[in-house]
Amino acid sequence: MDLDATLKPRLWGLTVTPSPHTIDLSNPLAGRTLRYWPKFTGGQSSNVPILARIDDSPEGRIANEREIEESKRLLYVSLTRPRDTLIITTNTTKQSGPWMDTLNADWMLPKSDSLTLPTGKSIRSANLVPDEIEPTAIDNYQPQWLVGLDAQLETLPLGLSPSAAPALENTTIGKVIELGERLSIIGDYAPDKLGLAMHAVIACYINGNDNKNGTIARILVEHGMQDTISASVAIESAERLIKAIETHFSPILYATELPIRYQNIHGQLLNGWIDLLVETRNGYIIIDHKASPRARSDWEEVALSYSGQLAAYAKAVSRSTAKPVAGCWVHFGVTGGLVEVHTG
Repeated sequence: MDLDATLKPRLWGLTVTPSPHTIDLSNPLAGRTLRYWPKFTGGQSSNVPILARIDDSPEGRIANEREIEESKRLLYVSLTRPRDTLIITTNTTKQSGPWMDTLNADWMLPKSDSLTLPTGKSIRSANLVPDEIEPTAIDNYQPQWLVGLDAQLETLPLGLSPSAAPALENTTIGKVIELGERLSIIGDYAPDKLGLAMHAVIACYINGNDNKNGTIARILVEHGMQDTISASVAIESAERLIKAIETHFSPILYATELPIRYQNIHGQLLNGWIDLLVETRNGYIIIDHKASPRARSDWEEVALSYSGQLAAYAKAVSRSTAKPVAGCWVHFGVTGGLVEVHTG
């Protein structure tokens, strides 16, 4: 918007004067100063000869150059963000202006249904002019800014969360490992809140912390779960999980709450966190913690519902490591089980 706007150099008011020397990273503020120039003419800017002299001074020219560079940066961000369609608005009486002129790119403004880039490539474009509006019909006017373009574009979301991935078809359950009895939980609870607390407890426990300094108890308090589960019971849940992992997988290394990020074949970005990644000689084991209160008879159904999430994690790991993914498991911390999911 406002590409015909006049540039406004930041000459007056509070500004930061940069150091004339190369920045020293050990002392980045060295040589930088704050300068305050009050605009003594108030809101009056025309017919004031001294203002023209100041604008033409070395300080004025430097401020103008900085404004041009900042305007270019803003335009770069604006022009490179669209994925499908970029709309450039201009004044009906003048097609350019000081802001747009900083780019020296008159070719960018469409004049037909095809725009030729400096590289020689042509892309679709259109010069859209809003219909003239009758003053009496303004209440009923419905602007159609995209007339001439395909308004109905089939698009995909740019970002995806593995935890929101739908279940996969033709997935199966593998091994089931019993961890112990159902945890002693007091009253009703929100599984997502308890799940977050247990994530933190397990990560804390695996990383070498215990309850000597009240660490686990403090975690439960911070998540509002101190009246739902005791610290000793939470520790028991972590201990039996680690015991099962050491018995069945011979772990080499644990990684808790591991961030992942990758781009799929459609160009979408997947961002998420693997609850627990275990490195073994045969490959990596992915374990996702769930605090579901449902009975053991429902383990298979619940575990399969997370097959899409586990498959996304497996793809992220296989893309960034030399070792294969040896297995994907759902950990039912409350009801005491590890269930393997074959994601294909």
